[in-house]
Amino acid sequence: MQAPTAPGAVVMPGVPLFKLQDTTTLRLSTTVSPGDVATLPLGAAVELDGEKKLKGTVSVIFPSVDAQTRRVPVYADLPNDPASPLLAGVFVRAHVTAPGVVNVLKLPGAALKAGSQDEIWVIRKGKAETTRIV
Repeated sequence: MQAPTAPGAVVMPGVPLFKLQDTTTLRLSTTVSPGDVATLPLGAAVELDGEKKLKGTVSVIFPSVDAQTRRVPVYADLPNDPASPLLAGVFVRAHVTAPGVVNVLKLPGAALKAGSQDEIWVIRKGKAETTRIV
């Protein structure tokens, strides 16, 4: 519950006096790249890193990209631990376990173009050029 912090605070119409939150289940709000959506089904297992190892599932995958970030919004629901609850609104790092096998191509770190996350150097006809990877 959140309430005004100082006695005599000015109250105006439309300004809430109290805020109640049910933190028995927390909602993780994140985004993924459009290329990763195919490997992320509803119900996929989600686990938080760090001290509080809450586990949950992916509950919502939006069918469109965010106009500003060009990423797909995703929500996951995680039951909170009543004995040692995680505070609502904190930043966390989470991992999603994709069901089944995901094929990947492993490249040496030197192949990655400096300052880029999705471009590699390739040699074509004796000349180096960059290629975007997904």
